Parts: sequence; structure tokens; C-alpha cells
Amino acid sequence: MAAEDDLLGPRTKMMLQQRAYGWTYRQIGAEHGVTAKRVGQIFKQAREALGVDTVDEAVAQAVSRGLVDVGGEVDRWYLGRQP
Repeated sequence: MAAEDDLLGPRTKMMLQQRAYGWTYRQIGAEHGVTAKRVGQIFKQAREALGVDTVDEAVAQAVSRGLVDVGGEVDRWYLGRQP
């Protein structure tokens, strides 16, 4: 079994952080240079890796497992960004 930190790649973690802040799939895709459909596919893979059924559950699981941080550095990164 993969180590907890290896469940999600860095881009997937960032996308989940952005979703936690309320960004839409289209906004996330634009930030990463992919389509909203591709964002959905990435979130499906994240849901499967985390063993949950929805993106909201994936965000919650990632935060509770310490894979995604929705405070601290992320807040400083997010300030001033217009999704």
C-alpha cells in the first residue's frame, strides 16, 4: 500500500485546495491549463484513491489526513488571486 503522502500528486492536492476555496472546475482547469472535464477526471481518481464518493468528501478526507492544508501558506498563496 502506498504511503499516505503518496496517495495524491502535488497537482491533485493543489486542485483539491482550490476546490476547498470554492473554485469551479472551469476555474481550476484554467489555472492548470486543462479542461474542466480533465479536472473532473482528476477528481474521480482522487475520490477512488481516498475511498470516497464525492469531491466534497475527497476534500474533507484530504484535509483530515493532512494531505491538503486549507490554512497558513495556502491562505497567503490565495490572497489576491481571482479564480
